[in-house]
Amino acid sequence: MHHPTARLSRRATAIPALLTLIILVTLPSGSAQSPDVTFEARVNAQVAIERIYYSHQIGTSRPFEEAVLRAVLEQKVRTYLKESVALEKFWNTPVTAEMLRAEVERMKRGSRAPERLREIFAALGDDPVLIQECLARPALVDRLVRNFSSYDQRIHAEARGRAEALRRGLLSGRVNPHVAHPNRIAVQVEVADRGTGGDRTRGWGDIAPGRGAGGLQAGVPPDVFQKWLDRLPPRIGDVGPLVEGREGFVTRVVLEKREGAVRFASFEVTKTSREDWWREVEGNLDERIRPSEEDGPMGATTGPQAAASACATDDTWDNGTLDDFPVPRRNHTAVWTGSHMLIWGGSFIPTHFADETYLNTGSRYDPATDTWTQVTTRNAPQARAGHTAVWTGGQMIVWGGRVSPSGTGFFYLNTGGRYDPLTDAWAPISTSNAPQGRWRPLAAWTGSVMVIWGGASPTAYLITGGRYNPATDTWSATSLVNTPSAR
Repeated sequence: MHHPTARLSRRATAIPALLTLIILVTLPSGSAQSPDVTFEARVNAQVAIERIYYSHQIGTSRPFEEAVLRAVLEQKVRTYLKESVALEKFWNTPVTAEMLRAEVERMKRGSRAPERLREIFAALGDDPVLIQECLARPALVDRLVRNFSSYDQRIHAEARGRAEALRRGLLSGRVNPHVAHPNRIAVQVEVADRGTGGDRTRGWGDIAPGRGAGGLQAGVPPDVFQKWLDRLPPRIGDVGPLVEGREGFVTRVVLEKREGAVRFASFEVTKTSREDWWREVEGNLDERIRPSEEDGPMGATTGPQAAASACATDDTWDNGTLDDFPVPRRNHTAVWTGSHMLIWGGSFIPTHFADETYLNTGSRYDPATDTWTQVTTRNAPQARAGHTAVWTGGQMIVWGGRVSPSGTGFFYLNTGGRYDPLTDAWAPISTSNAPQGRWRPLAAWTGSVMVIWGGASPTAYLITGGRYNPATDTWSATSLVNTPSAR
């Protein structure tokens, strides 16, 4: 018996390159109602898609069937089917054929690797139904579920309640904005001193990044400084409104203010994470979905209550693509797998109006479909910046960096983690015999071990390093004989 994927592959190789290009550009819109696609057919299509990605992956050492387990791909299919059910059940938003066609067109328009996208289409037999259902649907429903759930008041009612109680405490005087608080971060923003290179600030002195007694300090251009002022209460001591963002609820209080400088306290309550919410509800969702019907655009079938509960309430615009762009950051890492770019960690730049400091978040970017997907934070390493990362052929390893979690100074880390993009899962790495923690070390992957060297400790530049073997999860030191100077 011939495997369905094998039939797709043979058909793909029989299509000349020019004909493939024509099919990509003139892909038909699809029938009035897409026929049902069985679970087995979806899994086979997922196998075909992942086989293309794997063929371009850098540093692979195992056959596809060993490296990419069918059970993992079955779980991927179950997840996007359940996400489709969630859209209709929680937000009255069934996925329509028109939505799927629009997603395919978005991928074709935005592709940064059109040849790769043509390979994927060919692997699916250039079948418009399979392309819509097995390539476009997973990307679309993941993006919509993340965006709807980010602003659903039913999910975040408890966090909103705590944020409102915190704001009432500020209004009544029970919470002192000048005193350390678990939800407080102090932020100082000044017009940059252009005479000193454009990024130095003048004023109340350095503020170590972090929560509690510390905070953030930034020197910004005059127009950005004015934007900060527009978002803050007009007078010293005034308590601002409760502002809802994608990640949490924020209330700001101005502490000090003078010409060209402002200092304020920002009180943030974090929302329930999408992952925690999904773990609670996915068990109650089945994998059966209606065929994608011609029932009009999304808005036509969205109830007013669901729409209201899923929209932002802070009178701001979201980006029009509803994409999972990563949060702006600096001192993060990026690795190229051959199929995707993986970014992770780093710190917020304060001029982007966010109150976070160090991050343990990341994203995967697929240039073939021009799609961002968030990296899980479950079991992720501690938030950090100035770390290092390598791609091993199957995993991204991150290590080192520093963080200032409480505003009392920097902690230099000798911890890390291994991230598998196929399963979207993190695993810790051993710290036994690991090098001392450091800021901005460099790392190289030899094909079997990660070698790190140099960087900065709290008191000095370093001439030490280490070799990490992910197969055995062990560290060994690098030699100190004839080392270069510290750097």
